Amino acid sequence: MSDVQLQIIITVLTGLFSIIPTIFESNKSSKLKYVTAERSEWRSQMRDITNELSSKKEDKTSIDEILTKYKTRLNPYGDGHDNDYLRDGHIWKVINQIEKDKTNNELIDELIKYISLLLKFDWERAKSEVSFNSKSLISNCLYIITNIMFVYFAYIFFDGTVLEIIVALLIFSLVYFVPNVMKTLFKFFNVKGAISNTIMSFGVPTIFYCFFLLSFSSDNKELGLLNIPIFLQFVALLINEIKDLENAKRECQYIKAIEKYNSIKIENKECQNKKTTEKIPKVKVDKNKKTKKTKKEYNLSLIHISEPTRQAEISYAVFCLKKKKQKTKTNKKK
Repeated sequence: MSDVQLQIIITVLTGLFSIIPTIFESNKSSKLKYVTAERSEWRSQMRDITNELSSKKEDKTSIDEILTKYKTRLNPYGDGHDNDYLRDGHIWKVINQIEKDKTNNELIDELIKYISLLLKFDWERAKSEVSFNSKSLISNCLYIITNIMFVYFAYIFFDGTVLEIIVALLIFSLVYFVPNVMKTLFKFFNVKGAISNTIMSFGVPTIFYCFFLLSFSSDNKELGLLNIPIFLQFVALLINEIKDLENAKRECQYIKAIEKYNSIKIENKECQNKKTTEKIPKVKVDKNKKTKKTKKEYNLSLIHISEPTRQAEISYAVFCLKKKKQKTKTNKKK
């Protein structure tokens, strides 16, 4: 194979791997426009349903209809997973509780609070997705430049076969996509911890880059030029991971807001229980101790009883009583 044919093959491969991020970003932006419009409509519907629930809180007959509207707009995979906040598991828990006890206004207030937090989180996420992302642009541009530089330096200074250059280019190009693959696996296996998952997905390609840097660091200064595209691609990946860390931080703030509300709710319930179950001090009564019942004696004597006033159902008579004289006992002195 001539040098011209080799150069053409390497140029085609470089262009192929360089265009992958561009295709991915364009496909993502086209889908984002449709998804953003649908999510805007979804937020508007959720606000209307929440306002309806707040106004008809006392109308227990219409609550079932309102809860059905919520169910058709929430993530169904969250039902039964109470602690899965990103899939609306906590909201499904409250909805199931309200269906059992529609008279509990505290549960309705709790549902309204959760919905308001969800709307805020979705609004912040939509703003970040729609706004111009300079980090993604810089990262993709660096990725394209580093692939071209790697092929150029490898073709000029690397004393290897065509197959070895192609394999090195494949590994070098695909390492950039390792974090996205790992994040997909984390979501598939439902591994919790957005920030920790992002850091772990960034750590694996870092090991590959270190291996590349050590492999091409030798006494040959010309071959050592391959470290330049490797380092630049590492920088491109780092910029991309900073963007993902910002998204992970937003998810953590949403989860912390829910947990903070739950802790405040538990503290309020404990305070109410302490007030209602506060014991009133009781006087201990000795059951064995006998109490004497004292009766007051008047010492009266009957003097006269008059005749009844009339012979009818209601009549009265007069009783004349006289207080007896108390006899005093005197002790005789000897």
